[in-house]
Amino acid sequence: MKKLFAKVVYLLGVFLVNRKIFEHYRELKETEFYSDKELDKLQLKKLRELLTHAKNTCQYYSNSLSGVDVETITLKSLKRVPILSKEDLRDNAHQIYSSVFLKSALIKSETSGSTGDAFIFYRDKGWDAAHRAAIIRGIEQHGLKPWDRNLYLWGFMFDYKSKLKIRVLDFLQNRFRIFQINEQELTQNLSRIKKVRFVSGYSSVIDRLVRLIEVSGTSMPNLMMLKGTSEKIFASYQSRAKRVLGIPIVSEYGAAETGIIAYTCPMGNNHTIRENVIVECVDGRAVITNLNSFSMPIIRFDLGDYIEMEAVKCECGRHSQTVQDILGRVGTFIYGRSENYPTLTLYYIFKDLALLHNISLSYQGVQDVKGKLKLMIFDDLTDLDEGQILTTSKKYLPDVEIEIIQGTFEDRKNKIKDFVSNIKEH
Repeated sequence: MKKLFAKVVYLLGVFLVNRKIFEHYRELKETEFYSDKELDKLQLKKLRELLTHAKNTCQYYSNSLSGVDVETITLKSLKRVPILSKEDLRDNAHQIYSSVFLKSALIKSETSGSTGDAFIFYRDKGWDAAHRAAIIRGIEQHGLKPWDRNLYLWGFMFDYKSKLKIRVLDFLQNRFRIFQINEQELTQNLSRIKKVRFVSGYSSVIDRLVRLIEVSGTSMPNLMMLKGTSEKIFASYQSRAKRVLGIPIVSEYGAAETGIIAYTCPMGNNHTIRENVIVECVDGRAVITNLNSFSMPIIRFDLGDYIEMEAVKCECGRHSQTVQDILGRVGTFIYGRSENYPTLTLYYIFKDLALLHNISLSYQGVQDVKGKLKLMIFDDLTDLDEGQILTTSKKYLPDVEIEIIQGTFEDRKNKIKDFVSNIKEH
């Protein structure tokens, strides 16, 4: 698709689907290089508006915010507002919706279900527009336009009606989609893949594509960005992408409920989208307030991630708040024979291996029986690597029997999780 035609089609699609995207995009471009102080002021204004709206129009928040003076609240005193858990959101969804919105005017949205049961909810057009505008601004940081030719490594096989809708949406965004990455798909789509300017999808699927490209000797001369979404980007993925394609994987960190939380800038820092979200790190957990979520206010939502945050003076000129690392998904315990361990333990095991022994691996822990743990490794292993994994694991999980398994792309389940427990609690 010629670039001018692609641009016209994309802009027409935005106009038809949700023209508020233009407004939110302009606002985000105006505030892109705001200082921390200016963003504090903007966040506080938006926070008070959201809290006032939620307290006045949502049954759930009229109760939970009854003791909170929303007109005088500050960013520091936001911690007085109770944290909203995923269970709270799902169990009380009908009470969290704002009474001023008609469901027919809202846009259906859905979580991926990769961290639990899929959850369907409805966003107002302003909320949807803010989310999409953040993606556009993030893409543009890397010298690209959203209508540039791109590959989307995402999705499932749909019924005819859904397939038709997907094809229309992909056409409007000048992209094509591959549902399964294997040698056959790579060969069949080679001519198209060579022309793309950016690739989006699960980071594990992007890594699979990079591996296949390396083996096949394919070149991607037009490629400017690999954009990983919805799961952890392992160090091994990054090193392979840089070696094979000469560029790192950019992180588009977010969730359906929260919108885009952070985006990697050209300098490699994951700046939070402060115009749209307030990001707190509470006992290591990501707690997010979506400042545009008026149809179903998402206030101090425990996302279920462990994160590290840091104030960084970045050469790109953007504000200082960054998500330094996404440590992993909050999950159930790893059970030993007599002790229980937080799932974050796996992060520290593999961090040690990378920092102390120069062994960077992508992994997933799977537990079927208490006292035993399978570590699936998705990179090539040597005997020395296996020995060091066992030694390091023993330091952190002394009463857990570790079995190391050479995993394949097809083996990986619940992709977004570093740890999967198949133990049923009673």
